[in-house]
Amino acid sequence: MVKTNKNLEAFGTTLNDLDNRLPKGRDRCFDIGSWGGCGVSCAAFIDGECGEPQEIEPQEIIEEHGEEGANYIFRKYECFEETNE
Repeated sequence: MVKTNKNLEAFGTTLNDLDNRLPKGRDRCFDIGSWGGCGVSCAAFIDGECGEPQEIEPQEIIEEHGEEGANYIFRKYECFEETNE
């Protein structure tokens, strides 16, 4: 089972929406990352929308999500092709 932190995404989006200095057309990675949510449980990463997936180690993904969850994520990114079964 893949674990994600949707609460942090909602929190980041809400707070960033309240800041009139930020553009309203931000992507998910901006909202999640600006509040410290980048990593193996990031909702955008798990959904295949991460712009820098190569910065996350495959072993870290396996440890967090198990083999089945990790393979689900690996299939979404070219940088993990060698890792993908």
